[in-house]
Amino acid sequence: MVIIFKGKELKLSWCFGLDVFAEEEGFGPGKRYPGGPTITVGGKEVPCFYAASKKASMTSAILKSVFEEMDIRGITTRTDEITPLAIVDGHISRLGFDFVAYVNGIDLENKAVSLVEQMAIARKRFEICFGVPYGTSEWQIHDNKAMNGQFKGQLYNEKSELVTKKRAAGLDGEVDKLEIVVVVGKASQKSFAVKGYAQSAASACGWYPPTMAPLDCPEILQTAPEHVRQERAEILSQRNTPLSGSTSNSLTQPSERNIFEQGSGLMA
Repeated sequence: MVIIFKGKELKLSWCFGLDVFAEEEGFGPGKRYPGGPTITVGGKEVPCFYAASKKASMTSAILKSVFEEMDIRGITTRTDEITPLAIVDGHISRLGFDFVAYVNGIDLENKAVSLVEQMAIARKRFEICFGVPYGTSEWQIHDNKAMNGQFKGQLYNEKSELVTKKRAAGLDGEVDKLEIVVVVGKASQKSFAVKGYAQSAASACGWYPPTMAPLDCPEILQTAPEHVRQERAEILSQRNTPLSGSTSNSLTQPSERNIFEQGSGLMA
């Protein structure tokens, strides 16, 4: 999980968090300074990543730092035959210069070798593919409508409970920046970290079992080549779920711009 605070610089105290109602002193889950949620995948610990930006939103530099941290911690594994794969959406940070340079093995600090020369000899750190760029709720597990709704519901509950307890204790009834990781951590443990919820979301998004579920969305299927639409219609018909047209315009088209003249397009 990546938690991005609003601010020019990240403060260490924001990362530790502060649970004024914790009964145990110290650092770690359930203690006074709990920090963000940490998970273990394949025997490797994946800690929470913290950052700050002016709008509390993802930037190319932050995304690059996240991938760099995964490399430093050995979370990602690569060999001569295997390069890690990452599937991203259409957010502009995914096309930013910092991120694109890093995943392609280009060192922007190396002034001795031109970018063109580096690109010719660089070994990719990651293979990057785009999912459905503007339909994230159809394929990203954390953005699945049910999963995302569960998280937001729990986040509301945790904030409400914290504010109520603080007011009852005579404290300021606002959620302080130091308490953000507290409420986010507790909400994520009751949503993203629940195995049943994750399995349900993975199934709905077509990851397991692999069903290409995003193509069940009429708006997405309408953008596919004709032979894909025909093939999908046959599959849905076999499921007794005939493809139905849709007049919904829920997926907005990206703004018209020449990406070869900005951001990572400068490398082209």
